[in-house]
Amino acid sequence: MRSILRGYTGKDLMRIEQAKAKPLVEGLLFENDYVMVAAPPKIGKSLFVQQLACALSSGEPFLDTFEVPNAVNVWYFATEGKDEDTKDRLIRMSHAHPIDPEKIFLFCSAGLRFNTNDGLKLLNGIEEQWGKDYPPKVIIIDALYRAVKGSIKDDDVVNEFHQVVGALADKYDAAVIVVHHMKKPVYFESGSKQERSDDDVFGSVFLKASVDQMYWLDKCDKDPKDIVLKCDTQRSGNAIEGLRLTLVEPDPLYYKITSMFKDEMHRVITVLNSHKNGMTFDQLKKATGLKRTTLYQCLRELDDLGTTTRSKTKPVIHKMYGSHTP
Repeated sequence: MRSILRGYTGKDLMRIEQAKAKPLVEGLLFENDYVMVAAPPKIGKSLFVQQLACALSSGEPFLDTFEVPNAVNVWYFATEGKDEDTKDRLIRMSHAHPIDPEKIFLFCSAGLRFNTNDGLKLLNGIEEQWGKDYPPKVIIIDALYRAVKGSIKDDDVVNEFHQVVGALADKYDAAVIVVHHMKKPVYFESGSKQERSDDDVFGSVFLKASVDQMYWLDKCDKDPKDIVLKCDTQRSGNAIEGLRLTLVEPDPLYYKITSMFKDEMHRVITVLNSHKNGMTFDQLKKATGLKRTTLYQCLRELDDLGTTTRSKTKPVIHKMYGSHTP
C-alpha cells in the first residue's frame, strides 16, 4: 500500500522502480496503469474488457496474441446490465478461453457511485471482506457514467471520481481500467465519417488527461460486423496501431483478431530462417522493422499455421517449426 503523499530527493529522485514497468498484458497493460476503454454505445466494449479479465485471471494470452506473464486477481465493478447476463457472458467465454473464477471478483451494483459517501461505504465493505486475502492487481469499472454522481462534463465531479479511484488503486498497487463511451461521430456532407481519435471521448477534458492511455473501439469500415481497436498515444510504445476484431458468438463468445499480412510474414520467416536458435519478440521487431501490432499478428498467424513455434520459457523464444539448438 502506498501513502497518500510521497516525497523524493537525492538518490531516490534519480532512481526509477523498474518493477513498475512490468506488463500485466504484454504491450497493452502495465502495472499501475490508469486506462480508459471507450467506444460508441452497443459496440462491444464490455465484452472486450470481460475477455481481458478472463485472460488476466488465467494467465493465458489475451486475444490469443498478447502474453499475460502472470495470473492476477481482478475486481470487476459492473454498474450496468443484469447480474445474470454478465455471468452468462463469462461462462460462454470460458468455453473458448481459460478463466479462473477464483481470481475474478464480480461486484454488480446500479447504485454504486464512487464519489459519494454511500459509495465509499460500499467500497469499504468490499475491502473488509476481500481486500486482505484477495487484493486486486487490476480494477475494472464498467461503465463510468453509472459509477459517478453528477455530470461527467463537470471537471470537479470527474476529479472527485479520479481521486477516489486513484486512492483505491494506490492502496492495492493496482492498475485501473475504466469503460466509457465516445461522442457521436461527425459526418461530412459527402456522407463519409470523420476519422476518430482519443479526443472523441465524451465529457470533461480531465477524463482523457487523467489516464495514462486510452483505447477506443469503433465499427470497421470494411465490414460493420467487425470492430477496430486503436490507441493514438500509449506509453508502452504504440503497441496498438489498429487491430481488427471479429466477434464469435453466441457460444462460445469471444473476440478474435482477423488479419493476414502475407509480405510481413514472409519477412519474419526470412529472419527466423537465419536464426536457428530463435529470437525474442524485441529481437524480431528490430530485425524485421515491423510495428509491434503487425509483428504480434504475424507471429500468431504463423503459429496457427504451424510454421513457427514459441517456447514456454520467459522470455519467449520464437523459432521456425523444427528448428533446434545444435
